[in-house]
Amino acid sequence: MKLKDLVLEKAILPALKGTKRDECIGELLDALVKAGAFKASLRSEFLKAVVKREKKGSTGFGHGVAVPHVKTTEVTRCVAAIGLHTGGIDFNALDRQPVHAVFLLLSLAAFGWLVRY
Repeated sequence: MKLKDLVLEKAILPALKGTKRDECIGELLDALVKAGAFKASLRSEFLKAVVKREKKGSTGFGHGVAVPHVKTTEVTRCVAAIGLHTGGIDFNALDRQPVHAVFLLLSLAAFGWLVRY
């Protein structure tokens, strides 16, 4: 599978507005809702699950990139949103540098509607 097969075109945000990690994740979730990836009523649950996963260990792996993610059965296929932040945001990245590119992934869970981290 290629990255272009995962990223929904309507969920590419060239200028994230949020100044904090959770705000930017919320923007990307909103873009996925608008792109039809999942029901708007699930947004808060997804946000909670992604933030909970981030608290266990940052997905900011360095070089200005973060890949927050959650597993769910509420999507029909793996989907992704991409957001860019020119000023950079604190993602508690491993290299302690600001994150400029965020790739939010929603992947399929084998069991249950949401796998909690």
